Amino acid sequence: MSVTEAELEAEIVKYNGIYIVSSEIKTDGHLYLTLSNGNVVDAGNAKGDTGAVGATGAKGDKGDKGDKGDKGDTGDTPVKGVDYWTEEDIADINEYIDEKIVVDSYISPNSENPVQNKVIKAYIDDNAEFAENKVESVSASSTDSQYPSAKAVYQYVQGALPVIDSEMSETSENPVQNKVIYEFIEFLDGKIDNKLDTSFRTTDIDKTFSGGTDAYVPTCGTVKNYVQGELADYEAVSNKSTSISASSTDSQYPSAKAVYDLFNSITDGDEVSY
Repeated sequence: MSVTEAELEAEIVKYNGIYIVSSEIKTDGHLYLTLSNGNVVDAGNAKGDTGAVGATGAKGDKGDKGDKGDKGDTGDTPVKGVDYWTEEDIADINEYIDEKIVVDSYISPNSENPVQNKVIKAYIDDNAEFAENKVESVSASSTDSQYPSAKAVYQYVQGALPVIDSEMSETSENPVQNKVIYEFIEFLDGKIDNKLDTSFRTTDIDKTFSGGTDAYVPTCGTVKNYVQGELADYEAVSNKSTSISASSTDSQYPSAKAVYDLFNSITDGDEVSY
């Protein structure tokens, strides 16, 4: 290898780790290196081996003698690797770049390598939302390819939330704030003049039904026990039976027709008088 790895590493370090993207020998015979940061470096002459002597061309007309020019300054001796590169050097550099720089053909959250242009383009096309799919409203006709603006989402959510009233109303069917209900009950409580005095609550039904005053109010349990006691001698409607059979029980009582149908079936249709 004409260019040692040490020389090449020194050049890479010189550019703070920036790597070579491409190289080109232009018409002036110089080697131009394009770096990853966009800079183009003139690496000097890249003179190759002397080619074969071409055929002698036709002799041209003798030109006029020109004026003698000023003597030029003595030029510096070109330095290989600084002022010029040979074709072999260039080949070695490109081979080294191919070995050292891996260009990924896929998108990865972990890789620090460069990525192929077409791979990036395809990834963006597959994953990016396009502005033409942005919508400013959300409805039943919205599609999966669309994405709503933040304002559209806010308005949709606000529209979907129930309206909670902050005052009592005879016509509104909306829910009401807890504190509004509480304040309304407190207001009504203050308007009731004849509140029930708990001292008039009684478990003695006679105080209300047997000559008692209207001020006494029986408890629910008292009323229940009273009603059940009054109905103790009555048959419950649920025990009424419309038929009589061997499965009838003592807690059931038959209807008049059930009794008639039973006797009618025993006498084969002959009416029985008593």
